[in-house]
Amino acid sequence: LKSYLHVHSKNNLSLDWKVEMPNPVSVYHIVDAFEEKRDQELHLKVRVAELFSDPPADRTKLEKQFANQYAVPSGERLHAKLREYTFLLCANGSGNLLASKDISSGQSSSEYKVGSVACEYPITNQVGTENRLRYVWINTLSPPKINPNGDEKLSDWFDGVQKVDLNFGELSSQIISFGEGTYCGPPYFVPKRRLSGYSPTEHDEDDGYIVIFLYRSERHSSDVAILDSKTMRNLCMMELDFHIPYSFHGEFLPDFVISKTSP
Repeated sequence: LKSYLHVHSKNNLSLDWKVEMPNPVSVYHIVDAFEEKRDQELHLKVRVAELFSDPPADRTKLEKQFANQYAVPSGERLHAKLREYTFLLCANGSGNLLASKDISSGQSSSEYKVGSVACEYPITNQVGTENRLRYVWINTLSPPKINPNGDEKLSDWFDGVQKVDLNFGELSSQIISFGEGTYCGPPYFVPKRRLSGYSPTEHDEDDGYIVIFLYRSERHSSDVAILDSKTMRNLCMMELDFHIPYSFHGEFLPDFVISKTSP
């Protein structure tokens, strides 16, 4: 079993590089990718949400989990974490992996590790991606709860959302959760500025809103929460009169309005 990195041309999608990974990897979401020139060398950095464990997880167990999420015994669920890979890309089409690491090894202000514990559905500001991005918003697990016997217990399902600083993990936000029995769907980033040709800087890259569908398991209903994407402050909560299945996800579409027609 092998894994490869394929790098295609942005112009015609031709395969320019194929790099064999030293070990199989299970990457389900790409956060971003960018080039760096280092002493006449071309480096490619790729940041991902990866089902990573050391030692590597049993592949059969891994694939069974994704065949039926609800059949996974409590406490045995495997979660993705934020990872960064650095590749050397050579002019002859060859390449190799130079380094890999957890992105967020620092502690958040809530003293709970960000990104490297549990991560799903990473979302970034998609308006202008020429620059290396600094922020990503993720589904994650709320800090562990203490059982009466003193043991720590993590939720089996994503019940929190967090803004992760990809440059300085310790500056990431606290994990935002919404009460016992409430689970968070994937976050959506809605930029305040959507001008053509606009490229965010690290100062305004996080200027927008985070929209989240919440599943209230105790009453089998859904709400919508809108957060300030800079501060992660809850701005608005809307109750829906119908249920949206947990973890359903899609994409934010700017300037899309459903017009009402007369019956």
